[in-house]
Amino acid sequence: MNIAHAIDKAIFSRYFQIVLERTDQYYQKGEIKSGNDSPERVKIQMDKISEGMSLFKFISNTRRDLPDVISTLKYLKKVAKEFDKVNTETRVATDRTFWNDFEKLAKSFGVGTIGYTHIEPKYIFKGFSVFYQSVIILGMEMKFEKIQKSPQREAGEEAMRIYSELGKANYELAKYMREQGVNAQSIHPFLGPALYPVLARKAGMGEIGANGLLITPQFGPCQRLAIITYDGDLPEKEKTINRQAQVSDYCKKCGQCVHGCPQGAILERPIVTERSVTHIDNKKCMPYFYKTYGCSICIKVCPLIQGGWEKIGSSNGKGKCI
Repeated sequence: MNIAHAIDKAIFSRYFQIVLERTDQYYQKGEIKSGNDSPERVKIQMDKISEGMSLFKFISNTRRDLPDVISTLKYLKKVAKEFDKVNTETRVATDRTFWNDFEKLAKSFGVGTIGYTHIEPKYIFKGFSVFYQSVIILGMEMKFEKIQKSPQREAGEEAMRIYSELGKANYELAKYMREQGVNAQSIHPFLGPALYPVLARKAGMGEIGANGLLITPQFGPCQRLAIITYDGDLPEKEKTINRQAQVSDYCKKCGQCVHGCPQGAILERPIVTERSVTHIDNKKCMPYFYKTYGCSICIKVCPLIQGGWEKIGSSNGKGKCI
């Protein structure tokens, strides 16, 4: 059985790698490219992350999320095939009715938070690109009771469930926009070409915590994000208040994610440069991340995991958040 497992794992690893390579090729064909000050994307070792993605483990009931893995691969492949559907020459105006219908459809897919903003080259990972400047950020909540079992397998399975469901929602919503005549590009939640949390903060959806994750009033850090880029104006903006300073102060006083990380991977003092703000030492984080199939301890220990936004204030940003 060990031999069968090794073969099974190797097949999954290689297939996942092929799908990601094709998706990355698509993410390199856009007109808005990364800038000189863009950060590098974390490199994922698929042979290690695929440890939990095998038919053997699914059959033996040590992993129960194979359907979600397959769904994630399915929609990554669909995203990679979108290139011939992307139109950069024509533009269709949108009105409030369009956005009301869009947001209603998004909610029906389980999307919990939605934000709108414009992307800048510095928010795109080095070597990657997107097609359009206007961006929709979609957030989907992870189940609290599953994340509370981190770093056990249930937490990793929950993360994969969200990759599956949010990946599908993201793809179908971009498809819906194109059917309405709006040029739109779907960008999957798994290993995308841009800094999702920073874009979400810019859109007024929340703030960045000490763990480098987006903290929202609705879900704290307990969500995953995906984006759609589209050719059009943003919906009407709402005035918002910047709360990053308050969040930073709260996190400094709290420190539960910093001290709760078993690898000591969360920096007590983030490294701030002209290019980026680094909260995580990936050399310490990623080995444990692979070992536990997603870890999520820094989400589990955060006091704001189920909201609690009144402790630090309301949302912020430049854009519109619902």
